[in-house]
Amino acid sequence: MTEQGLTHEVPLPGSVFWEIVEHPKNLELLEGDANVRRLSPKQLREMQSQLWLYQHALNVYRQAQIDQLMYQIASMRQGMKALTPEARSEAQETIDAIKARIDQKRAKIVKVKRPRSPIAVRNAAEAREAQSVLHRLKARAEEHRQALENETINKRLQDEMQSEIAYYGRQIVDRWTALGYREEVTRKGKTKLRRVKIAKAHFTEDNIQFKILVSTLSLLGSTRHHLPYNVRGWDLVRTETLRELEAACECPVTSPHTGDSEQGFELGIWVIVHRVGMRDGLFDYIELNTVLAKYNQALRKQFAVPVGVKAGRIIEYLPLTTTPHVMFNGITGSGKTNVARVMLTTWCRFYSPDEIKFVLIDLKRGGDLNAFADIPHTMGPIVRTIEELAALLPRLVAEMYRRGDLFSAAMVQDIEQFNASVAPEARLARIAVFVDEAGTIRDSAFGKEHRETIWRSMSLIAMQARSAGIHLVLGSQQPSKEALPTSITNNVTYTIMGRQRTTSGAMMSMGNNRLKDLPAIRGRMWLDNGFDLLLVQTPFATPQDIEQSVQIAKDYPSPRPFDLPHLDDELTPEAALDVVVPPKLSVSREQIIDLALSERDGVMNAQAIYDATKKITPRGQIMKMIKALADEGHFEYDGQIYDVVHYGKGYKIVKVETRLVSVSSNGHSAGVESALPDGIEV
Repeated sequence: MTEQGLTHEVPLPGSVFWEIVEHPKNLELLEGDANVRRLSPKQLREMQSQLWLYQHALNVYRQAQIDQLMYQIASMRQGMKALTPEARSEAQETIDAIKARIDQKRAKIVKVKRPRSPIAVRNAAEAREAQSVLHRLKARAEEHRQALENETINKRLQDEMQSEIAYYGRQIVDRWTALGYREEVTRKGKTKLRRVKIAKAHFTEDNIQFKILVSTLSLLGSTRHHLPYNVRGWDLVRTETLRELEAACECPVTSPHTGDSEQGFELGIWVIVHRVGMRDGLFDYIELNTVLAKYNQALRKQFAVPVGVKAGRIIEYLPLTTTPHVMFNGITGSGKTNVARVMLTTWCRFYSPDEIKFVLIDLKRGGDLNAFADIPHTMGPIVRTIEELAALLPRLVAEMYRRGDLFSAAMVQDIEQFNASVAPEARLARIAVFVDEAGTIRDSAFGKEHRETIWRSMSLIAMQARSAGIHLVLGSQQPSKEALPTSITNNVTYTIMGRQRTTSGAMMSMGNNRLKDLPAIRGRMWLDNGFDLLLVQTPFATPQDIEQSVQIAKDYPSPRPFDLPHLDDELTPEAALDVVVPPKLSVSREQIIDLALSERDGVMNAQAIYDATKKITPRGQIMKMIKALADEGHFEYDGQIYDVVHYGKGYKIVKVETRLVSVSSNGHSAGVESALPDGIEV
């Protein structure tokens, strides 16, 4: 039986299922332990040898760098005697800075046994690769340690689980007896109480499910009833009775036979005790470090982020490699910004700056992303104004096309295939573009002239940047058409939805009222991963979690030099984007005329043209081009003269009937004569 419904196969107490159960006094995550792999003794020895091998190689490399720096200091000290006092002071400052670098490198040297066949790290690129391998080995060792710890916890808690079942079962039966669900039976002058009995208990990670003993079949095929006389099964699970059981157990008690999705009694009568106060099977609060301790290293290649814990303490991961773009929304205080922090904290902890880079955009200027401003993963300063954003996005579009050219030259389709086909020092990093409160782009009164550039750039990235490894991570209170263009939202494949205050907001975000009905628990959200809708509790990234990840990020070797393509500084952002985007992605004046004449009987409808051209040009730009044609009044197209006239609230192209006038011998010039009424000369 599960909380969502009943099943025919219910494990008996003491079954193998108990091996993954945790006592409520220990609220760690044990789900996912099937994915936490334990190493065999041979594998453990081999991995330890690999750890020593790479750590020793890095130690030798760092010691060589320290020796070079020490020699540099000695050389500078020899030459200081001949310097002026001012120059000597500057030289001493340089020496102090070099000493600080030496201390940092010494702190990273970890004493290990010398391997039998040491490897050599000769340059910075090999050092980065060795550090990356060492980081993955340490993560696998931590996974093995976690598996051993889980086994120890499980063995220790067996007796506690038995006691817990007995305690709650006794509390429930005693409370039913006190409520009058009993029968007094007198035999041979002795009166006994016939009470409700428990047939079996099913123990899960989050609840204990008790089945009430109603009847059994005897060996001869007759039915024996076990409920006390005049006690009905329905009475035992009524809402009023369940509230009384909650008071006795001091934790939530429910039944699958009551509520919105009530079940019948075909599989018996069941009562569910929610062990740790999780009526919907979810934590009310869980910290990110608790979740990251269970990080599944098998998902590392997918750049997976644990964005929530669902019922059954199952960690829900967001795989970036198969998720082009992400959006999270919800009212203030629902946990939107925390979702961005969870992603940043996870990626900068488990991935080097050569694997993933961040572009941080905080238009509300709240400082929520400041903790990540100085890590090597972050490209440039945090963008805080519309003008800066309009200048940055065309450079991202240019990088997208640059990568596309690299893929074409290498005969590959996407960033994964490209990185697999080139040397480590030539691999491309994924770029995650975080935009907190993206709705402020449209609401801002300062930068209306830049909005077209911003929306056009973001639309191009949303539609075409998946293979290039450039991902949008957008935060907004509501994903309305007014807040974000549909050309962007239609390409978002993973949505994290928080609480909405109004029915309209909930309908706009999810299409129903579930977001309005969410409990006011920070981090309680619905996930739409493109396949399923999941209710989760998102982990909370504490300041300690963030600080720990930031320190790990700063300890990574210096990344390979990289910057976005620089466009002509004399160009405005709008003109720069026109240079970057191939001409085929822009609707021309002739295309508008042709579409209006061939498909709309001359009517120039901006929405129809926008849809017919696959939304490659913003609708506002199409409207401006239509207005420019209207201002011309008339024009020649394909050997014909056309007028532009008002048509309803828009414009229509009307053909003008003409005839050619030939050149005569008396000197009259040739031209075009309009078909005018008789009696009027040209």
